[in-house]
Amino acid sequence: MEFFQDFVHLLAQLMMESPASSSSSTAKELQEWFEWTRSLQIHGRSLERILRDSLGQDQAETQRDSTSPAPNQDEYYHDTFFGRFFDTVVRLSMRLMVSHGGRIGMVSEKAMKGDLICVLFGCDVPVLLRNIESGDSVTFVGECFLDGCMDGSVLDHHGLLEKTFCIR
Repeated sequence: MEFFQDFVHLLAQLMMESPASSSSSTAKELQEWFEWTRSLQIHGRSLERILRDSLGQDQAETQRDSTSPAPNQDEYYHDTFFGRFFDTVVRLSMRLMVSHGGRIGMVSEKAMKGDLICVLFGCDVPVLLRNIESGDSVTFVGECFLDGCMDGSVLDHHGLLEKTFCIR
């Protein structure tokens, strides 16, 4: 919950500033990430619209957050939102994504629309595979995080398609 509150606090600061403002107290990496991600559609609404709507629901809470001290933005503190953000987005080059089915996750910056999210038997994390135009082969794009699909837990759900791939 603390990470979520820091996330909302930092993005609320960015949304209150003019886009051309270079005097922001929010780290450059988070500013760049938000510019890149603000229009991402999640169930038909942009990330920015979802955030604005959630901030507008409780104006008193928003005002309190805007006067409270800014969250720690030191990349070396891994038990903070920003430390985890920096590791995931900057160091690992992961990007926020929404699957065709509406699941939210993080994928490699090399990911493209149409890549397949797969759980390989014996693999702890889902992976991205990309179809190769010349047949039934796929290429490995990278690991990913997909909410509700980690540690093979998604394999307990019925109705999943099992397929054999030739990874090149």
